[in-house]
Amino acid sequence: MKKNNQRKGFTLIELMIVVAIIGILAAIAIPNFIRYQLRSKTTEAKVVMGGIKTSQESFRAEYDNYVAALRTPDLDPSTTKQPWGAVACPTDCSRQNNVQCNEFSCIGYEPSGQVYYRYQSTRTEAVTGANGQVSAEYTVDAIADLDGDQQNGEFTYRTTNSVGQVNSQLRAGLETTCPQDVPGGEVYDCRPNVY
Repeated sequence: MKKNNQRKGFTLIELMIVVAIIGILAAIAIPNFIRYQLRSKTTEAKVVMGGIKTSQESFRAEYDNYVAALRTPDLDPSTTKQPWGAVACPTDCSRQNNVQCNEFSCIGYEPSGQVYYRYQSTRTEAVTGANGQVSAEYTVDAIADLDGDQQNGEFTYRTTNSVGQVNSQLRAGLETTCPQDVPGGEVYDCRPNVY
């Protein structure tokens, strides 16, 4: 019986083809994975804005007004998380002097941990414009530059002021490019697919 001394294995061409296939798959998968990560970070804005909304409504029930506040890192939007930087509510904040209630701590809101976004809540008087649109009683805006491309991702929440009102006019806001007229009563992504 003759012995076969041939060794079996992969040829160099077969190995190169496998490496090329893995490279192509990685080239497709990595950008999608990065986009998925950025999209998941936007959840922070939606959660924090929901918390601010709930706290604003609780505050209004007691103080008959909303809080206008700018809090979070007083830095430019960044790709890294920053401390919330809570400031104590002014001592002269009261039902009779609710204009002095200008910190998120006045409504009892502070997120757990650090945040990517900068947040602002503005308070306005409900005004009906010439087109019948009602301005928001308060707005909550959030901006961040999660991917570091110098283009901010932006979210806004605006109240609706009457039954059946679906849009809300912006009267003040945090350096956002959000349109004047957006759906009220929901967190609105002003710049979809910009992180």
